[in-house]
Amino acid sequence: MSRAKISGRIARGPIPSHEAIPIACQIADALEAAHEQAIVHRDLKPANVKVREDGTVKVLDFGLAKSMEPAGSSPGAPESTTQTTPLMTEVGTILGTAAYMSPEQARGKTVGKAADVWAFGCVLYEMLTGRRTFTGATSTDVLAAILEREPDWTALPVSTPPHVTRLLRRCLEKGLKHRLHDIADARIELERPHAEVELAGTLAGRSSRRSRFLASAAVLAVGAGIGALTSALMFRTPSATPALSQFVETVSDGKTLPSATFGTGSLIALSPDGRTVVYLAREKGQERLFARSLNRLDGLNSASIGEPAARDPFFSPDGAWLG
Repeated sequence: MSRAKISGRIARGPIPSHEAIPIACQIADALEAAHEQAIVHRDLKPANVKVREDGTVKVLDFGLAKSMEPAGSSPGAPESTTQTTPLMTEVGTILGTAAYMSPEQARGKTVGKAADVWAFGCVLYEMLTGRRTFTGATSTDVLAAILEREPDWTALPVSTPPHVTRLLRRCLEKGLKHRLHDIADARIELERPHAEVELAGTLAGRSSRRSRFLASAAVLAVGAGIGALTSALMFRTPSATPALSQFVETVSDGKTLPSATFGTGSLIALSPDGRTVVYLAREKGQERLFARSLNRLDGLNSASIGEPAARDPFFSPDGAWLG
């Protein structure tokens, strides 16, 4: 069965996360097996990873056993394998491909399995972005970037699952004390169905916030003789500083607030961006829905919407529609 290097696949563009994650899981599994045998790869890179047609991943060229200059390599090219001495365990030795070296490897320090964790992060980053984690005109420039710069995290696709981004950050910590300690933890992290868990948590949080708001609204509407309705609301969004909005709705010209029994339905709805409120009121003997913006304190911009007897208003999650 034929095999294809993932370096060739990356050359065609980023690999979608739903394809890259299973490949990364198998890479981590292979490294885990090697580490259990006290073997450190030292030169993990896309060119050393092949995928068979059935999806099986093979990690090749474990553990630079000999110090041999590859034929046809260019000493100054970032892709070249840097080998300065045949004494592979000697402090001061630099072994591996520059673009995937860990900081300690770049400094010629003793290399352990943490170097493979770093290289694994570089390979996963490259699969997801289609670009190398650290670049430079020469091997020296690449090593300097590894020691002095942070990866460009903005290059990750917006569709990258949050748990994958967190894992990458831990794998690419420059300090050994803060880097992910074991490649097995990376495999476990990738195998867990985090995407579903995070989505469920997000939806549960939204549902809980909406329930708390509707309960508060129902309590406010219990007093049918209330002459004015005042609401002070603060909303938190991921991209904006929470803003305070308030309004006063004067019940006049035959408009009254209906009485409500807690739990019988919603009398008020607030748009997800916190800019528009829709509420139920009775006008000329008929219950209608009224909408208004929260950028004014007076009631001049309140307007009747919908047909008579419309009840239980709610906004779509993106705020584009009212039901």
